[in-house]
Amino acid sequence: MNPHFLFNSLSFIYGKVIKTDRETADSVLMLANIMRYALGSSESLDGKVNIMDELEHLKNVVEINQRRHDHHLNIRYEEQIDDQSISILPLVLITLVENAFKHGYLHDPEHPLQIRVNTAVNGLTFEIGNKKGKGIKELSNGVGLQNIRQQLKLTYGEGCSFVIADTGLTFSVTLHIKFEYDRLRYYRR
Repeated sequence: MNPHFLFNSLSFIYGKVIKTDRETADSVLMLANIMRYALGSSESLDGKVNIMDELEHLKNVVEINQRRHDHHLNIRYEEQIDDQSISILPLVLITLVENAFKHGYLHDPEHPLQIRVNTAVNGLTFEIGNKKGKGIKELSNGVGLQNIRQQLKLTYGEGCSFVIADTGLTFSVTLHIKFEYDRLRYYRR
């Protein structure tokens, strides 16, 4: 499908819905922005994106899912962004969050989806963990996680660790990317 047609259609839907349901209209706009981002509009020449762009769209994914569930999902999001200039592979963090919504059970206040992001001049730490869903399992063969692991290894080599922990009850991923200071690329809008 031609992205131009899709964005025009979403714009039309937004215009119709805004008159009667502001939250749904805003959700359509949020979805259009996420899709535009996923099509690579924010990538620099090296194929990376600024961490702040990735986090903006990650938060949009969280918000859309909250709206889908009438704001009844239990989510704890923490960030400490000491370095806003780092660039990372696009959609890695977002894909991990999408997996939590797809496979996790997020209605238990005792076991919220936990997302932590920390950046410093020399690296990024991203942690995500959730209670696993018990219902009918959606078709999944782990290829998405394997692809993420492979992309990270090709891009960051030994400067990256990607650890998955599956206890049967919970699932978590911890990602550490270490940046060499002289290799940092500063992204400017």
